[in-house]
Amino acid sequence: MDIKGPMDMMSIGKYLYFLILVDDYSGLTGAYPMQKKSDALKCYRGFAGHAWNQTGKRIDYLRCDKAKEFLSSEFNEYLCTQGTVLQRNYGQHSWIDGDCGKKYPHYHEYDALYA
Repeated sequence: MDIKGPMDMMSIGKYLYFLILVDDYSGLTGAYPMQKKSDALKCYRGFAGHAWNQTGKRIDYLRCDKAKEFLSSEFNEYLCTQGTVLQRNYGQHSWIDGDCGKKYPHYHEYDALYA
């Protein structure tokens, strides 16, 4: 899971960011447009519900970088209620990011989160 943006141009819906999600277990992928980074939890909830509907299984592990949006108490509380363990990555390597680098080949070219 990662957030891309801000994009150079705002979309028609005034979206500047995208949340990219890849479920390694089922192969489900999602790219959710967001107006602000704080929309990440809402988008993740939608993806988790979609994954449940498609597979009948909950997400056990969530892999993300150290972005503040994923470290908020609200996000962590939601993960705890779902029984999801948060795994934080601290580098910019496709092998750490799981299938995001494989499914989205230009994944790191637009990365604005890593310094």
